[in-house]
Amino acid sequence: MRPAFIALLLLAAAPSVSAQASSIERIDLVDYGIYESGFARRIEDSNSVGGSRSGVKMIKIKERTSTIQARIGLQFGIRFFVVGEPKDAEVKLKIVTRFPPQGLRDAATGVASYRNESVRTAKVGWADFSGYSFDYDWELVPGVWTFEVWNGDRKWVEQEFTVAKP
Repeated sequence: MRPAFIALLLLAAAPSVSAQASSIERIDLVDYGIYESGFARRIEDSNSVGGSRSGVKMIKIKERTSTIQARIGLQFGIRFFVVGEPKDAEVKLKIVTRFPPQGLRDAATGVASYRNESVRTAKVGWADFSGYSFDYDWELVPGVWTFEVWNGDRKWVEQEFTVAKP
């Protein structure tokens, strides 16, 4: 099993509005901290740390906090809401996770990663989630982890977490 960057899967079908021009008014940070979720599927992604990310469903905040105790199985991140027009329009977002300066060194490959970046589609009028799950000892890196949400060259959301060894 590879490290899990977590992306919320929108399981309810919504009509596509991609033919209309969309605009983002703002992206609101809804909550942040420690989450629980149901696992939906593993998504191979060579751009992600460890080569894959996880799709999840039924995401639920367990504790609102910016202080994270590093332990295997813990899942943390941010939930945000895209505000704009028209509702249900698809927008491209860049999700960036910045790791502490020492980076994460994959024990299997020896490769160090200092950030993770992915582009995905979100919908106007919908909440979305970006997070990280500690699956391996080598991921338990203390320091400041930063989650960012971008559209084009504009950063809309930034949330820092201080990860500490228990």
